[in-house]
Amino acid sequence: MTLKIVVVGAGVVGAACAFHAASAGLDVTVVDRGAVGAGTTSRGEGNVLLSDKEPGPELDLARLSRALW
Repeated sequence: MTLKIVVVGAGVVGAACAFHAASAGLDVTVVDRGAVGAGTTSRGEGNVLLSDKEPGPELDLARLSRALW
């Protein structure tokens, strides 16, 4: 019997699970409706990344988030 794993979601958590399962010798398939890391992972930065923000409210919030982090 071959143990097969299907990981739904190719974000940071799904990719990590798939990596470790494959490293353990399991047969792994990863499925996602979009590109790798393009879903929740790309939106879960916690608003601490400053380099992609224009001056204004979003940058102000990101600076506050980074300080709190």
